[in-house]
This record gives sequence, C-alpha cells and structure tokens, in this order.
Amino acid sequence: MTQTKQRGVMAEGNGGGDPGSQIDGERTEDYQKLINYGLNEKVAAKLDEIYKQGKLRHEDLDERALDALKEFPVEGAVTVLKQFLESNLEHVSNKSAYLCGVMKTYRQRKQYNTDSMAVNPGKGPNEENLKAILERSGYTLDVTTGQRKYGGPPPNWEGPPPGPGCEVFCGKIPKELYEDELIPLFEKCGEIWDLRLMMDPMTGQNRGYAFITFTTRSAANEAVRQLDNYNVRENAALKVNISIPNLRLFVGNIPKSKSKEEILEEFSKRTGKESSCLLQLNEYEIQRGKKLGVTISYNNHRLFVGNIPKNRERHELYEEFAKHAPGLVEVIIYSSPDDKKKNRGFCFLEYESHKAASLAKRRLSSGRFKVWGCEIIVDWADPQEEPDEDTMSKVKVLYVRNLTQMTTEEMLKEKFDEFGKVERVKKIKDYAFVHFEERDEAV
Repeated sequence: MTQTKQRGVMAEGNGGGDPGSQIDGERTEDYQKLINYGLNEKVAAKLDEIYKQGKLRHEDLDERALDALKEFPVEGAVTVLKQFLESNLEHVSNKSAYLCGVMKTYRQRKQYNTDSMAVNPGKGPNEENLKAILERSGYTLDVTTGQRKYGGPPPNWEGPPPGPGCEVFCGKIPKELYEDELIPLFEKCGEIWDLRLMMDPMTGQNRGYAFITFTTRSAANEAVRQLDNYNVRENAALKVNISIPNLRLFVGNIPKSKSKEEILEEFSKRTGKESSCLLQLNEYEIQRGKKLGVTISYNNHRLFVGNIPKNRERHELYEEFAKHAPGLVEVIIYSSPDDKKKNRGFCFLEYESHKAASLAKRRLSSGRFKVWGCEIIVDWADPQEEPDEDTMSKVKVLYVRNLTQMTTEEMLKEKFDEFGKVERVKKIKDYAFVHFEERDEAV
C-alpha cells in the first residue's frame, strides 16, 4: 500500500496545471491495474478518481476503451475523463462505449479547431418527471453520445417487432426539449414501442429530430393526425410524418428499343439483395438537404502502411509490426522495379481478423510509433471484390510479374505461344499482360 501511496503522490506532483487531475488520499486497488495495463500515471490517476466517486467501476471498461485511453494524448485523455466525470451517467448502460464516444467527439472538435471541450446540453430533461414516466411504464432509457432511446420492446411484449408503417419521423424539435415532454405527447396516440431522440455529441443537445415506433399502424397514423404542425413551444411547430422506405428508382437514358422483359432481366442480374439496398438508400434524402451514404461493408483484415524504409525486408517488417499489435499473419511488400533489393516504400499488413486489424490501425495511427525513425501512414487497404463467375469465364489475359529488365515482349510471346495463340503482349517495367485468343488456352 505504501508503494501505491507514493506513486499517487508522484502523479499529483507531476500533474501539470490541471487541479482536477490531482487526488488526495490513497489510490484504489484498481489504480495499479491501470498502470500495469500501460496507462500514463496522470490518466490512471484521473480514472482512479472516477472509480472513487462511484461513477465507474474498473470492470465497466473493456479493452477497446482502455486501449483508446492508452493511445490518446495524455492531456487530451485527462480532459476527456474530466468531462466524463461531469456527465450525467444515470441512464448510460454501456459506460465503456459512452467513454469511447466522448473520445471520438474530442477528436472531432480538435479536427474542426474547436478549442473548448465543454458542451452545452442545457438543463436536460426534468429528472423527476422522467423517473415517474419510467416507473409508470416499466420501460428503460438507454443513453449514448448519439441518441437517447426509450423502450424497445415494451415490457411483456410477445411476438415480432412492429412492421412497416408503424414508425413516424418527428422533426423541428426544439433543442432544449427531451423525452420527458415527447413521451406524454406521443403516448396519447397509442402504445409506443420505442422513441429515439437523436443527439449531437459536439454540442450535447438534440439534433432536432426523433423516431417514434408504435405497436400498431393506426397509432402511427393518429400521431401524424394529432401532432403534425403541433405547437410544442411558442412558434415551434413539430413536423410529424410516417417513415416510408422508398422501394422505387427512376432510371433514365435506357435504350428505347428494349422491352419490359429485357429491362427486367438486365437489372435483375445486377441487383441482388445487397445491391438493391445499396441502390435504394445511397444518396437517399432522409431530410431536405441531408442524404444518406450507403456502401457495402467489407470485413477488412488488411492495412496499408506507407512511408516505410525502402531497405527493409519482409521478415524485418513482420518482426517490427508484430510488436505493436497481436494477430499479424503476413506482410506483403513489392520490390522496386529499379532495385529488386528494395521495397517500394509501402507494405500491406494482413491480420487474422477485422478486430485485430482495427486494433492495429488504432495503435499505429496514434502518432506515438515510429518505424526506424519514420512517421508511417496507416489506413485501411482498399477491399478487393472477387469477380463473379460470369466475369471470370470471359477472362483471357494473364498477369506476369517479377520480370527482369532483360525480358522482352518478344521473349514472352515466344514462351507463351507454347500454350496457345497469343494475340499480344504488353510489358510495363517488371510485369506484363499476355492476351490469348481463347480462355481455355490462357488457363
């Protein structure tokens, strides 16, 4: 215990100019766990203060949150923890995710050159009224940095969730209005399944809109009838309408000679379930002037790393990067066409899972690591889509790499002519493309 006390005094003595990071008295038994995990002493001291006040337990934090704190700039981490300490966490079920959200907001504010970390959430909901609503209804309230979710499903609910036509969009909500006022309004129209008030982490206020799902369509229609243009404040009328998924696309500039059956066949080939969703929702205007961006999600295991020393070999790169994150499977490098003993100044890191690659990206992008004195550039590698069988059945071109400067197009044509008729050969530096007349001869 004496060692823990001394460590706490040292941390306070070296804490800099932030009096909020100094703590009197003994550390909790979890303080040493934070130090052993690799957290800076000032960060561990601030987190220990939160533990002592009972707003957070060590068991509440998962590896993602601890790793993020470890990689965060020290002063930034202390500032984030100070805001976390001042936050109302009464309805926050996942405090680890909430802390990660606060850190993300801090990065965004730094990115936009917003000096102050303070947010202005206003007075918030009336806690007494909110508590009465929760006790009366038996619903839960789950708060994250991005939304405040009431319910879903209701207590003792049996059966599937409500179907299409049961959800309404509520816009033009005053910034100072919360669910303690919205719930009684919408309850008059029917049984609520859930209510999601969207929050702006940058300001701590609501974004001006919410989604309310009812257990029946009739209740949703009644909400539109009663509450569309309802004056919830003086000169503040709500906008309420049914949320309707758009199932129809306009396609222009198609050949006028094609029949309905030919058009159906052509577009059916190109729009499976995933592509259909992508086509419907990408650039979909969910609000006036606000469009969704929808892309296919790839379970990416590969990172791109730039600005590596060109004189390092694959085994050296593997040994170096394996130190910083677990799960590294392979390092992929490409030789310089001018000097085969050198790489091209970049490599790809292949990990065993997306989770491992994501952890490595966070650690390597933190700015705290240099590779042989070089400040590396780390990003997700562009995912490679596998071509479908129909496309592959038409491929007649071979890619040939690792060619010497002495290798000519004529030499390649002569060699590959042994397997079939070669139309042409195109060599580019240390690689070439060989075009066959027939696919069977190419494979």
